[in-house]
Amino acid sequence: MSDTNRVRLAYVEEGVLGQTPATPTLRTARITGESLVFQITNTTSNELRADRMTADLVQTGAQVGGDLNLELSHPLSGSFVGDMMAAALFNHWVERPERIGPPACGAVSGGATFGVASTTGFAAGQLIATSGYTSAANNGLFRITTVGAGLTVAGALVNEPATANSRIKLVGLEAASGQISAVADGLAATGLDFTTLDLAVGQFIRIGGATAGTRFATAGTNGFARIAAIAPAKLTLDNRPAGWAADAGTGVTLHLFLSDRLVNGVTRRSFTIERWFQDLTAELVVMRGMVPGRFDLTVAAQEIATAQIGFVGMMAEHATTPLGPALPATAEPVLNAVANVGRIAEGGETVSGPNFIRRFTMKLNNSLRERQAIGTLGLVDVGAGRIDLSGEIETYFGSSALYQKYLDGAETSLSIRVEAAGRALVLQLPLVKFESGRVNAAGANQDVMAELTWRAIRDPLTDAMILIDRFDRAA
Repeated sequence: MSDTNRVRLAYVEEGVLGQTPATPTLRTARITGESLVFQITNTTSNELRADRMTADLVQTGAQVGGDLNLELSHPLSGSFVGDMMAAALFNHWVERPERIGPPACGAVSGGATFGVASTTGFAAGQLIATSGYTSAANNGLFRITTVGAGLTVAGALVNEPATANSRIKLVGLEAASGQISAVADGLAATGLDFTTLDLAVGQFIRIGGATAGTRFATAGTNGFARIAAIAPAKLTLDNRPAGWAADAGTGVTLHLFLSDRLVNGVTRRSFTIERWFQDLTAELVVMRGMVPGRFDLTVAAQEIATAQIGFVGMMAEHATTPLGPALPATAEPVLNAVANVGRIAEGGETVSGPNFIRRFTMKLNNSLRERQAIGTLGLVDVGAGRIDLSGEIETYFGSSALYQKYLDGAETSLSIRVEAAGRALVLQLPLVKFESGRVNAAGANQDVMAELTWRAIRDPLTDAMILIDRFDRAA
């Protein structure tokens, strides 16, 4: 007998739909449960027999698919949740330079230099976040002072080799005093060209560091904001912090944190998934051509944030040996709706009292189609249709502000930001309409709740329906 706690799920991306790479290195998945199944379709013969017996039961088809359930954590590059989030959006992350483990990460030397196999993409004045080194002194936020054979930083390091978990990630820049200033509707720059920073309209940035010397003196001008327009000497921002005001930025070396970004696309991605019953002898199931068709997200009061990924696959088979080695799962903390939700916004403004949100859900469906053909048990291909992106928000009913937008058929936007351990994730739906709404007194001794379902549509400013910003460092 097998125990659920001894089941290991691992995956590897395919280059060709349904074909596992020749020498795969898999990644262990972090899940709370799964319902992946290989289902054979059997058809009973309709042959007439004088003895009234059934002539045969014939295999006529096969399907593989199901769901993976997980608790949301920060989607680091190469992590299960990061890979599946991107695949469900039919795209790849646009990532800032990163080096992970040897040989990409080299030894720390000279008490101030991180070794890297390639310095491409790094420059003096940039901020890097490092993690996974044995010495705590080598893990943190550093400013690059010189780019040579390695990355020399400001600060005292401890000489040591890199580990398999070592990471060096470009996360932002440090501006000179007065180089970046806050103006009425955004940021202005002197001696810095914003168009060289690989930014995009609709992308969030994080303004200000953790210490007074790296932040604007005007407290309300520090925080997250969204890019509305990009010019060489100016970033026009919306979704600005509530206390935004002009600030010359003199006397501080301002930290500006930049994200990796993800937007819905058209690139179908597929995976081979291996389910290994490790408490049994040689019992594995290998599922190929697994395409993420659904991605559901739930954030509810007093609960862990959860997600569910639904797959449609090509074929599955029993195996007696693993496909190859599997990298361990990443160990980012699980996110919850109490300590980790930094902001939920509607129309660019934080939703708070009196309409406190109790529940936020999102359901993304890629409208996948199974393609069968004569002579093939299983599928020959997986088709993709239109993105169907919808969800629900449930709020305490304190005013009709949100409900009125449903009645008016008004356009609005939704976004949610989650933060943990100095990292942040911003998910935004730049253009939505409320599809249905109701406000009811369900019974005695209860709160009146407003339940609004929403549907995302194409936003002409960003040419997107969903955008996700991943900050591997946000302070």
